[in-house]
Amino acid sequence: MVAGPHRRVSGGVPRHAGARRLCIALEKVTNLPAADPDLNTSDPYVLITLGQHQWQSPLVRKTLHPVWRDQMCEFLVTDDDVTTHPELVVYVNDLDTLRVEDALGVARFPLTNWAGATQIQDAKVQAYPLQTPKDTHSSAQIHLSLCFEGWLASFPVVVWENERWLPLSNKWSKDYLAHKLGDRLPWTGPEHSALLFKDAIPPIPSAFQARGSWQFDVRQGDTDGWLYAASFKGPWKTSMHPTHVVRTRAWTNEYALVVSPPKPPKASS
Repeated sequence: MVAGPHRRVSGGVPRHAGARRLCIALEKVTNLPAADPDLNTSDPYVLITLGQHQWQSPLVRKTLHPVWRDQMCEFLVTDDDVTTHPELVVYVNDLDTLRVEDALGVARFPLTNWAGATQIQDAKVQAYPLQTPKDTHSSAQIHLSLCFEGWLASFPVVVWENERWLPLSNKWSKDYLAHKLGDRLPWTGPEHSALLFKDAIPPIPSAFQARGSWQFDVRQGDTDGWLYAASFKGPWKTSMHPTHVVRTRAWTNEYALVVSPPKPPKASS
């Protein structure tokens, strides 16, 4: 990775103007406490937070051992983010959880003096203990991988566009997407999904600007970038078949670090 320039110095520690990418790949949780003690089960999902950054996994019904596949979240993190929020916090909640204090389990990962993986290929899934309510006596663990990359001079952002096919109308539309069918929202960003494209774009550090306009990516789809499947679980194909009723395509943009030119030296009197 290319290091960006340093800015102010606080307490002898250089402050960086750029950003780092924090990547979390979620695999599973084991031995959760039961939110419903009568049925000895829970309806768990995972919430990952770092200040203004938040990401939520899909809900898994009626299990104490939820498993997720291909669930990855990415946060673009600045020095100020880590100073203000030095820990990544991972909550395992139940569908009926109303407060973070009522989470089924919590894990915290300090970021200030990061000693873990800094490259994706080095990030391995590991089991981490969850702090659970004292009255549950649970040995719950969350299985995930963490990678806190080096400083970035530029980075891509990908937002996925989602649509469903309706045979009666013989056309594709975001209006046909249905949550009860397991569909995504119309737009899926690296941190969250949204009804509008602009709301799916993650927070961009103020020192970065877009290099150009958003473009759909035709390298992995058909001529318009679309990939097709029978459901949003995949598998995805580059051409539509009779069983395919959903499609998705990636819109990408590149953000680059903008470096202010140095101020000219003051003229000597």
